[in-house]
Amino acid sequence: MRDSAFPKRGMHSIQSPGMHRVLSWVAPGVFRGAGRRLGAPVRNGCAAARRSPPAPTRSTAPGQRLPCSSPRGVARHFFGRGVRMEAGEPAPVRDSPAIPITETDPGAVAGTSLRIVQYPNKRLRAANAEVTEFGPQLQKLAREMFTIMYASRGVGLAAPQVGVNQRLMVFNPTGNERSWVSEVALVNPRIVARGPSAGAEAEGCLSFPGVIGAVERRKWVKVEARRLNGKRFTVKFTDWTARVFQHEYDHLDGVLFIDHMSEAELAKNREVLDRLIRNTEQRERAL
Repeated sequence: MRDSAFPKRGMHSIQSPGMHRVLSWVAPGVFRGAGRRLGAPVRNGCAAARRSPPAPTRSTAPGQRLPCSSPRGVARHFFGRGVRMEAGEPAPVRDSPAIPITETDPGAVAGTSLRIVQYPNKRLRAANAEVTEFGPQLQKLAREMFTIMYASRGVGLAAPQVGVNQRLMVFNPTGNERSWVSEVALVNPRIVARGPSAGAEAEGCLSFPGVIGAVERRKWVKVEARRLNGKRFTVKFTDWTARVFQHEYDHLDGVLFIDHMSEAELAKNREVLDRLIRNTEQRERAL
């Protein structure tokens, strides 16, 4: 998923005792950043956002980043004081606006053999198996997915987008590699409740270079998932983070963001879509 066109604001460092308590409650394998401090195999954490941010700008200009599932917007989220991330107990993730950046196709990326799979490659439509083994290989895959996501200047990435047909996704609503405390890795996620419509907003996708279109999403979603260590938990995503999550979640079901676009939106992107189709071998296509 690519970032959207929201103005960027700086991140506060996590200094308060309350935030340290929150980080200590997060088990290894969900957020990557805090693992540096907590000793998790994959970094975990959450980040505090600047209070009272300015209202987001909804207009999108050519070349601005959109989430791999939504417009190239960047937002950041945090857990409030006293909010826990525990199995069966939803924890809200709040958002605030962020930054416009231009996405790119990174091609080969140092440190990984994974590559972004572009539409209409059949792996984007294939069934994705539930993860059953939790260990170093899964953690390595998640780390490499983050590496590719940042190299692409995106905010989210699902495993099928790198040719791995498993139910794994990673995202960072800030789109900022330095904000590692905002990194999220979800294994076998499942939506258990949905909020009302948040309306349609421009979205882009790392698997659809050059394609941007309005997509309707829900304002919030409650999700059951597993961490990279296999532990079950429940979380609630809202606003921008919910949009990013829903885009990546669709990938795990073989659903693409163009499936949600109106005929008018598809028509505006027809030339780019046709070019992507022509650039893919017939035997590899799944429209």
